[in-house]
This record gives sequence, C-alpha cells and structure tokens, in this order.
Amino acid sequence: MPKKLALIPALALAIAGLGAAPAVAAPADVDTSLSVPAAATTPDAAADETPSSADTTPAAPAPEVPETDGADDTDTPAPETPETPAPDESATGSDELDDEVTEDAEPTEAASAPIAATVDVEPGTMTESEFYFDGVVITVSGLEPGDIVTNSLTDDAKKAKGSSVEFEYYDEEGTIEGPQTVDFTVTVERKDQDPRDFPGSFEITEDEEIEEGSLTLGTDSMSVSEFMKKGIPFTGEGFLPGEQAFAVAAKFETDEIIYLDENVEVSDEGVASGVIRPTETDEVKPGDYIVYAGGEEFGATAEFTLTDDAAQAASLTVSPKSIEAADFVKKDKGVVLTVTDCTPGSDVRFVVNPKGNSNVTAFDSTVTVDETGTASVNVYGTSSNASAYVGDYSVSATCDDDVLKGSFEVTSGAAAGGSGGSDSGSGSKGGQLPRTGAELSALAGGAALLLVGGAVVALTVRRRKSADSL
Repeated sequence: MPKKLALIPALALAIAGLGAAPAVAAPADVDTSLSVPAAATTPDAAADETPSSADTTPAAPAPEVPETDGADDTDTPAPETPETPAPDESATGSDELDDEVTEDAEPTEAASAPIAATVDVEPGTMTESEFYFDGVVITVSGLEPGDIVTNSLTDDAKKAKGSSVEFEYYDEEGTIEGPQTVDFTVTVERKDQDPRDFPGSFEITEDEEIEEGSLTLGTDSMSVSEFMKKGIPFTGEGFLPGEQAFAVAAKFETDEIIYLDENVEVSDEGVASGVIRPTETDEVKPGDYIVYAGGEEFGATAEFTLTDDAAQAASLTVSPKSIEAADFVKKDKGVVLTVTDCTPGSDVRFVVNPKGNSNVTAFDSTVTVDETGTASVNVYGTSSNASAYVGDYSVSATCDDDVLKGSFEVTSGAAAGGSGGSDSGSGSKGGQLPRTGAELSALAGGAALLLVGGAVVALTVRRRKSADSL
C-alpha cells in the first residue's frame, strides 16, 4: 500500500476489510442530507434559531432532539461522531510505509536451504586394468550455486555453478590393486552453514588371470627417428584362432602410451601380428618400453629400447666397391666415400691408402660434417694414364672417436692405360708427395692425382725399372 494511503485510517480500514483498492469520493458525491448541521445541533441552539423580521421566507422547522431519559426507541437518535480507527497492521506491508516504520528496519537475507547432497560413482565396480585406463567419475548432486565441493581422493576443490559438480579419478601411479573397496569423503561448504561430509565408495576387482603366450619383436632396439618412420613389427602366438586381440606399448614407469591398437587380427593358426607405430603426434622420447598383446585367454609382453638419434653409431659407405680405371679417372664418376651419423659441425678425416706393392702413395683430407651428420667426398684420378691407379685401396674415416674402415678396387678393364681423364694436375690447397728419386717439377706432365672433397691429393707413381714413364 502506498504510504500516503496508510496515513488515512478510514481508507486503511476499508482496504483491510474489503480487500479493494481505495477510492476517495469527490465532494459532489457526499450526501448533504446527512451532513447538515443536525449533527451539531443542540436544544439550546434550536431555541435561539428564530426567523428575523427581515426574512420573508418561513424558516424550516428545526428537527426534534430526542430526550435522553428513556425516550421512545423509534425516535431518531442524535448523530454520533465516529471514532478514528487505528491503522490496520495488514495494510503496512507496502514499500511506501511511514518513515518511522521503514527507515530503521534492515533487510534480512533469506537463509539457504540445508545441505543435502548426494554422491554417485560411475562405474561402481571395475577391474584393476579398467580403473587404470578409464578411472571413475564422481558426481555430487543437490548443490546450490556457489557451494564449494572437495573430495578426499585428490583434495581438488570445485565451485558449483549449478546443482552438481563432477570429479575424475585415475590410478595414475598404478599402485591400487584389487580386490578392495576405495572409500572417500566429499565435503560441501555453504556460506551460511557449517560444512557437511558425504561418504562415497567404489569397488576394484582383480584382473582375470591370462595364460602367458609368446611375443616376438622385429628388433629390441631402434632409434627414435627410425621408429617414427618404420615402427617395430611384432608377432604373438598362443591366441585363439580368429579372435580379435589388442596391443599397447608404453614407456616404463610412466603413463606415456605411444601405441594402442584395439583391433589386432589373429590368424586361423592363433598368430597375432602388427607393427608398433606411434599413435600420437607427441614427441616420442628415448627410453625403455614395454608392449603387451592380449586376447580373451592369452597375453604376452616384450620389451624394447628407443635410443637417441645422436647416439647412433657412425657408418662409412664406399660406392662403388669396384671400378674400372677408365671410369675412375672421370670426374663425374670415381668412388664416393660417405660417413653418416657424425656430430654436425665436426670434422671427418678421410685417408686412402694403396694396398700391397703399389706404385701409388696415399694422401688424406678433412671434411666438415653438415647439419644432417653427413660428410661425403668423391675420389677420382686426374692423370691421363689411368693404368697408374689399378690396384686395391683401403679407406679409413675418423668421425668423432670412431675410426671407420672400408675399401675399393680399381681394375684395368678394356680401356685401362688409355687416356681417360680430362683434368690434369693443377695447383691446389692439397699437398703433393714427390715420386721416389725425382723432384716434383719432373711430374708436371703425368702425376697421378686423386681429388678428395675438392682438394687435389697427389698420389705419385714410382719410376718403374722397366722404363715405363708417365
């Protein structure tokens, strides 16, 4: 009710008694026959009211005033002045109450409902393996927005945005074994109440015993980069013919699963096979891994190691292993020496030595390893006398702390001894070794030269006693 209406007692009483909206009558609506001075007329005043000589209109007779000493009940009683009714308390519920009523009153916040939460766990029962891989979902319902909910399993706290919250719980360490009942408590805090604890639990059962089969891997060690490209093949025996098995590989002492195949096919002979390949795009790290292949009744495990790419042993490749002298003296042919898996930026020293009773003296050259860990040189003869190079050669390459060995042979062939090289010896940063018994200047027309990685290496030919000359 508006404040100004509450201050009018009669209207307040009418509103309280009729339950109707207040209506204030206009002056023209007032019944004047009941509001003439009769309400204020007394016997003395009636006696004094005589018409004056100047008034030509006869005065209306004065109303009779009843006696107060037991007059007839049929006589009209004198009007009484109504008492002012007290304000109805039910009419003071408006927001426009009197200042004395509302200014001192403080609003009271409604109390929240009592905490009555429920705790559900899904699934309520599971095996050790199911719990490790899938975990459980704990749902707390019957909340109010703003409630703080904590579970004793992880001590995680969540603030409710609606009527429920969820927690996920896994056996991250793989230490919980069955059979056992896992009990826990959920605590709900509400701002105007004491915290309340609600119990929860779930069951873990033992995994079924599986008869051990056999599992064979294509290799038990591989570099990470090679594994990412090729994977590791596996074969398992002892499975049920035609059943559908699964295989999973993970890093030891972690939950880092790098491979999972739930549809490994088993042949009619009970053989399961597949290739362990990374199933995630995440970087696979070096370390020890275990793979498990399982079916309805059989299961088997195997272990393998992934190594750091930098830890791979360096290797030397010589190509071709045999070449005719006529091709050996051609710049676009020759023999290619390649070292891989060396430390990028390091130096590789290549040394070529003739074997046996050769008329060629060796020389060596150093090459810088590129960013891929590879160093390569091309060895070929520069003399027009191709037959000077016929023979067997040993190759060594020093990469970091490894000395790698290789070899090749130069055969005479049909064109051996003829003119095969288009390049003649020329000055370079490489050193030259003099032929026995002769000066370097005497070899200007026919020194046998090997070009190694862009550096000219002089392999001199001893003067043959048979008067062969270069």
